Amino acid sequence: MTNPRSCVDGGRLAAALAMTGCIAAFLSGCVVGPNYGGPPAVATMSLQKTTFVREDGKKFEPVTPAARWWESVADPTLTQLIDDALAANPSLESAQARVRGARAQIMVQQSKYLPTGGANAGYVRARFPTDSLSPSTAGSGTSSLPNPLAIDIYNATFDASWELDLFGATRRGVEGARATADGAQASLEDAQVQLAAQVAQSYVNLRAAQTHLRLAEQTVALRSKTVALTRQRVDQGTAAQVDLDRELADLSQARAGVPTGRAQVQLELDQLAILTGREPGSLDAMLDGDESTKASVPSPPSSIPVGTPAQWLRRRPDIRSAERTLAARNAAIGQNVAAYFPTVSLLGLLGATASAPSGLGHGTPLSVAAPTLSWSFLDIPHTRANVRSAEADRDQAVADYRRSVLQALQDANSSLERFGRLEQAVQDWQEARDSAAHAALLTEERYAAGTAALIDSLDTERQRTAAEDQLVSAQADLMNAYVSLQKSLGLGWTT
Repeated sequence: MTNPRSCVDGGRLAAALAMTGCIAAFLSGCVVGPNYGGPPAVATMSLQKTTFVREDGKKFEPVTPAARWWESVADPTLTQLIDDALAANPSLESAQARVRGARAQIMVQQSKYLPTGGANAGYVRARFPTDSLSPSTAGSGTSSLPNPLAIDIYNATFDASWELDLFGATRRGVEGARATADGAQASLEDAQVQLAAQVAQSYVNLRAAQTHLRLAEQTVALRSKTVALTRQRVDQGTAAQVDLDRELADLSQARAGVPTGRAQVQLELDQLAILTGREPGSLDAMLDGDESTKASVPSPPSSIPVGTPAQWLRRRPDIRSAERTLAARNAAIGQNVAAYFPTVSLLGLLGATASAPSGLGHGTPLSVAAPTLSWSFLDIPHTRANVRSAEADRDQAVADYRRSVLQALQDANSSLERFGRLEQAVQDWQEARDSAAHAALLTEERYAAGTAALIDSLDTERQRTAAEDQLVSAQADLMNAYVSLQKSLGLGWTT
């Protein structure tokens, strides 16, 4: 049966803790340190406009772009590769783990609101000699106590302590932990943006390298025929040896480009395998087969939505990460300011001691309820230095945020400008390729009619191949510029 006095003392202890909790709740409105008012205003003139400075209204549309921008390219292989990378890339898995760790730190900070405590139980058996301590019976020489004397002691206690958050140090800690977790999430989203762009650019480079390799092999075949014809002309005395030497040099240069092209293809294949979380060589059968080598460089869509600068600012995950870093460092100032003030802790203890386990519920329990005030006033210079350091970190975060916005704005405008210029270059190279193809067709017709030499037909065909090769390079540059534009717009991340 439980001792009634034990219940009374336990009730008093609970009442004391509850009273202190009410006092703490009354004082909980006091939170020292600066309140976070949001990031500073940066590039307000640009962000108030409906279009970017370098935006061409004929090509770009001021509508909200889709996050999965690669689906507008209409290349199923590219879509599959990016989706595989977003699902299995090790760098993303590492970033996801950092997000989980940051979120766990929120719970760590929130746990400081609660009391800490524990239970302890112990048992002691002591043996004491009594022959020299107890008085002897007269004339008998015998002790009145057993020798040795054995004593059993059972002890059970429960203790709890609670530090009151009178000046908001814990609340600032929770505030900073939440900002840090949000920043980790934004960093994960930025990693997704970067990864999608890396996969797309590597895929574009692969298709360009495969096309360059095919054209290089065609060039070698054409130059080999030209060398053979020139050698015949030299033997017939209608061409000089220097003409043959020049053709042989051109043939050697063409042959040298073939192994280089094959190496570039293998490099891009392995890069794509790593980005998608696979071993090198895993994608060879999928991307380097006889049919896939005929695949051309993908083309950007005819119209490109970019949205408004204000939407862009909210969408860029690296800017949001910089803003969350600023919020976390602002909260750290309050945590350090709170160290100027004293701390109040509550200690509660309830225990019982008996000579047998059955006796722990009887008798008078031990109960303690004690508030503790501590103030490290001699550490004020150290606290002042910590506050100044935290303020400097906050100022650095402000500067980093401003730099992030300005650099991102430059990135977006440069990408818009570059894409427009390269689109014109592709059109020029298409005209050059078409002209070279038309010249090759006319020369072939003249050769068939006997009005042109075979060597002239081979020469115009080489010119057509060279123009085609230049067009492929321009197309790859344009597509990579489109990918860079999507990255600069902050597209490619998923929640």
